[in-house]
Amino acid sequence: MTPHGEFYVDVPYSLIQSVRLVHALMETGYRVHIRPEHRDRFSRLEEVFGITYAVGVEGAPRLAAVHVDHSAPRTSVGSIQRPLVFPHAMVQRCRTLWAANRTVRFSFAGLLTDSRRQVLGDWLKSVDPRAQLQIGHHSAPFSLRSLGHAPRRLIDHWRRKAVSVDTGEVVFWASRRGRHFPGKSWDEEYFRLLGRSQFVLCPSGDHVWTYRFFEAALCGALPIVEQTCDAYSGFRYTVMTDPVADVEWRREDAEQNYARCRELLTVGGSSLRNEIALLLASQTIVRPDEA
Repeated sequence: MTPHGEFYVDVPYSLIQSVRLVHALMETGYRVHIRPEHRDRFSRLEEVFGITYAVGVEGAPRLAAVHVDHSAPRTSVGSIQRPLVFPHAMVQRCRTLWAANRTVRFSFAGLLTDSRRQVLGDWLKSVDPRAQLQIGHHSAPFSLRSLGHAPRRLIDHWRRKAVSVDTGEVVFWASRRGRHFPGKSWDEEYFRLLGRSQFVLCPSGDHVWTYRFFEAALCGALPIVEQTCDAYSGFRYTVMTDPVADVEWRREDAEQNYARCRELLTVGGSSLRNEIALLLASQTIVRPDEA
């Protein structure tokens, strides 16, 4: 697509919510500029999705009226508002990761804080009263069952972060790697795990809502949440207090959630391009060397 113009945006690039938004802006055909210190946010996306962008904002206008509110969540570009904005390429890629046979019944991958350890440990006992979630460098060996063909080096990485779950139904990966760029921008093995899972455990994070909920839904896994919130409205999911024996993965539920994600978390290319054009035409252009 021929670029219509160029701009940069000032958003908190420490948030994956912001990186997803800027990725979506890069799909519009505009030439998006980023500051050199933010390049690690997009290097992995460049490799996987082929995005293009300019490094350095000198001489480029700032696109105003672009805001990210992590607590709500809320993302806005002018008059367009969504809870989160996912780029279309990522939504489509998640769909390709839906496994024909979901061999992992329950999974969790991510940072295990003290509160999450307690919540997940309590839930795990509802699956198997004998199971224990052990954290520490000397935990019992991680069972590799249900992990398919994930590279051994990756498994070893997570094992050194010390996770042990003594049950064949649950896969837990504990790691901080999802907290650091460039892996934070796109972790292929994480999304492949979601695509092989029937259910994904979604304990609360900094807020009640969690990005994991929507990532699971995009990959066809049904979320199991610690708490409900408005951001989950219209989705099909269960809560951790529901009896495990009663939960059942159904394709119609997965399809409903995927469709809801597309409706709620993406913006049509023409709509986004038109909104950007209106903003650029109506605002007083501020360039970095003039600010």
